[in-house]
Amino acid sequence: MTTPATTTDIPTIQRPEHKVAAHIKDAAQATGVSFDFLLAQANQESRLNPDAKSARSSAMGLFQFTSGTWLDMIKNHGADYGLEKYADAIVKGADGRWTVKDKALKKEILDQRRDPRLSALMAGEYAKDNQQVLQAKLGRKVSTQDLYLAHFLGAGGALKVLKGRAHPEGDQQPSELAGAAQANPDVFRDPGTGEQRSLDSVYATVGKRFRNAMAEANRVANRLQPQVDLAALHPVARPDEATAADQTAATLANATTTGAALTMADIPAAISSFPARLPPRPAGQPVHMDSRDGQPFPVRLPPPITGQRADASDLGTLLSVNEETESL
Repeated sequence: MTTPATTTDIPTIQRPEHKVAAHIKDAAQATGVSFDFLLAQANQESRLNPDAKSARSSAMGLFQFTSGTWLDMIKNHGADYGLEKYADAIVKGADGRWTVKDKALKKEILDQRRDPRLSALMAGEYAKDNQQVLQAKLGRKVSTQDLYLAHFLGAGGALKVLKGRAHPEGDQQPSELAGAAQANPDVFRDPGTGEQRSLDSVYATVGKRFRNAMAEANRVANRLQPQVDLAALHPVARPDEATAADQTAATLANATTTGAALTMADIPAAISSFPARLPPRPAGQPVHMDSRDGQPFPVRLPPPITGQRADASDLGTLLSVNEETESL
């Protein structure tokens, strides 16, 4: 027996994760990067929370961009998305890193990481940049796992792992990865022994995380499917049905505007047309009240039957007399 879904199980477009997924989809289309890949990253990094903040580094936002990487992305791609003011304000500092001289403006730029639309667009551009660097340095096409590694460590860090694991000294982690190792000890150290992992082990660990992220992204994508539009499931009226409905509407409109009584032949068609919207009452026409419920009704109702109640045989007689009258 299937348990019926509760109201909370039914996704609605108003939920925050639906809006985030929509931004990721738009970014995938704008940058040409796989939607599943971007969704997997966002879900792994922040659980689709645009306000996520790392306690171990400066990483922030939907894709957990660090301050330095974000400034680099805005400098190189911000103008493509209407952020020329921000891009122009980012300059090289004395240490060779990107910075912004105006501290208030720098904070404003870094806070843009909380914007799910902009963050998703920059994530797409970042993946494309990393792909170009890795393919140029490795001389081969790169896998989505390689790109995930580059998002995790940056293109330079990913190259250290990808190149270093192919050499005998690959058991030693390069000093350039010290910052990444400090921020992600579960990746760079064995949780059981606390010892440093080999680069092969680091690559395998990140690969496992990536596969889990992609599998989870598929489940998230299924959960974020939009609601079924029930109105779209309504059958379209056939031409003959539409014509009959138009004729009924015309009959009702005539009765409303002229005060003409509906004939017995009109009544079944009129009843079958409800709850069709009746035409508006012309200005100045009095509103007739149904004394039974006190509600306005634009068609004059027949007076209530008084006196002795008619039985079934009397009703049959009345109908037959009416039909004879109609045929005259």
